[in-house]
Amino acid sequence: MSLTEKQRSALLYAYSDEYDLMVDDGWGEGHHPLTLRSLVKRGLLAADALDTDALECAEITAAGERALGIRRFREPKRASTALRRAVRALVPELEDDALHMGRNVSRVCVEEGPYGNLYTDTTNVIGAVQHSASYNDEEDVLWTCVAKLATEMGHPMSASRVRHLVYFHPEDE
Repeated sequence: MSLTEKQRSALLYAYSDEYDLMVDDGWGEGHHPLTLRSLVKRGLLAADALDTDALECAEITAAGERALGIRRFREPKRASTALRRAVRALVPELEDDALHMGRNVSRVCVEEGPYGNLYTDTTNVIGAVQHSASYNDEEDVLWTCVAKLATEMGHPMSASRVRHLVYFHPEDE
């Protein structure tokens, strides 16, 4: 099922636990009501009605998750496998060398700054992704959703951003 960028964005917000699906307030914040209504009519979002208040309470459906590429995986033995599967499902366009796992994480954690090299502590990091320089809330939602999907595979983790990298850390259950 093909989605526009705006439809995909709205579904990611609905899937995320940390961000709210909002209807556009006229100031460019939130999603256009027509986009949300089209997702409800296609069965990708569930809402009690098509008015603004109901759309902000819309929940993603199983069909909406499938449209994003989310499917149920067997629980992998390793958190790194869960992360790799989640990234492939939600960010299929990401190049393989952009996801750094295991020993490769330490190689990407040094950044030259005006006052010398900056280091980021990578203790217990499952993986890291280099993101674009134009990092924004939409990208933050995407990486939060990746962590949520990996968590649903049995390996609780969270995503955090430090400069040009997004790190995935294990979480206690």
